[in-house]
Amino acid sequence: MQRSDAPPLDTEPLREAPTHSLSKRWMGGYAPIHLGTNHRSASLPIADWYRFKEAFNPEVIRQAISESRRPVRRCVDPFGGAGTTALTCQMLGVACHTIEVNPFLADLIRAKTEQYDTAFLKSAIDEFSAALHSTVDPEAVFGGCPETFIEPGKNNRWIFNREAAGVLASARTAIDQQRDPKIKRLFLTAMGSMLPFASNVVINGKGRRYRPNWERRSISADRLRSEFSTRLMKYLSDIESFKDRHAAHIEVLNDDARAAIGSIPEFDLAVFSPPYPNSFDYTDVYNLELWMLGYLSSRRENHVLRSRTLASHVQVIRSFAPPPEGSPTLETTIRALRGVEERLWHSKLIDMIGAYFAELRDLLSQMRQRLRSNGKIWIIVGNSRYAGVEIRSSVILGELAAAVGYKIERHINTRDMRSSPQQGGQKNLSENLLILS
Repeated sequence: MQRSDAPPLDTEPLREAPTHSLSKRWMGGYAPIHLGTNHRSASLPIADWYRFKEAFNPEVIRQAISESRRPVRRCVDPFGGAGTTALTCQMLGVACHTIEVNPFLADLIRAKTEQYDTAFLKSAIDEFSAALHSTVDPEAVFGGCPETFIEPGKNNRWIFNREAAGVLASARTAIDQQRDPKIKRLFLTAMGSMLPFASNVVINGKGRRYRPNWERRSISADRLRSEFSTRLMKYLSDIESFKDRHAAHIEVLNDDARAAIGSIPEFDLAVFSPPYPNSFDYTDVYNLELWMLGYLSSRRENHVLRSRTLASHVQVIRSFAPPPEGSPTLETTIRALRGVEERLWHSKLIDMIGAYFAELRDLLSQMRQRLRSNGKIWIIVGNSRYAGVEIRSSVILGELAAAVGYKIERHINTRDMRSSPQQGGQKNLSENLLILS
């Protein structure tokens, strides 16, 4: 087999980065455990408006900007997610161009990085809180959602009981009537953060599952109204505390990164974490928000959105691009997967893995045309495993990046992740940071 173009994992840690005064006030004295996870940083002001398990750590962006050989005036993130890159860049005074295919997450990033008139926002919160006491028929608001969402549901299962659904229907009606798009997005963020709390399900990486004894769980209307008020007042407090963070321009594009990356302007730095090739359908993970907040109204719209995501899952029927050339490790991996094909849980997994790396190679190739001299690209990506065959994502990406003209600066392990129960459930999957120039 040919030698891999990706260097062995670097054991030297990243050096401590100097802290911008505003980001120092925002980040406080916390120290990250892992760069590849938002553990602890998820409780930072504004970052904590919505629980997002898959986010990486703000320290990654701070380190990347500090280590850049050229002044970073514009940063790019083609997989915006919870908006960690955009928000951290804003705190550091750096312009950021973010692409996010999920419309709810795109609005979440906009809400986090928006500039607000706090007096007007206070008045809007008061009006919204009063509207939560109005009586609205949940069926009139959520009738287009899947049948299992609202009690009585389907087959004696439902996600929201009638009392909770009534308050949520009042909230959606008040949000839909809001004329200011910035405040509307902020209220959508608040309602999105409320949905798991108000529901009979819990969310995990693979989607959702019913809570134990969910049939006996009851969330009162008064408790939901109180939660709405608490969250919105927290948002207002954060906005007032960091009202001096708006010097940097933040651009959020709700689009498919595979198609939209060609429209981005020249940039000095990119920091991102793509979906991992682990067959998690992240559209499905956030389907409570997408349906209940009105981003989806039909199965067709849901299918279209799922088809616009990176080829990291097999849960939707789609055509897969052939595997790219340029990675000996990928070639070896696909041969190994074909050797255990009868043990794979889905017939399209091999096609998915080939297409996943083909799409990321094309993305990196297009980004290289817009990366300024001495600019860098920081990528956090995790490995996966199927039928005992490990997908060494960062090594494969390193080889593909070298094939399209990048130099690999560093290749660093950020943490070890736990594999699925079917693969043993041990912490034996590496998550790595790949730095390209």
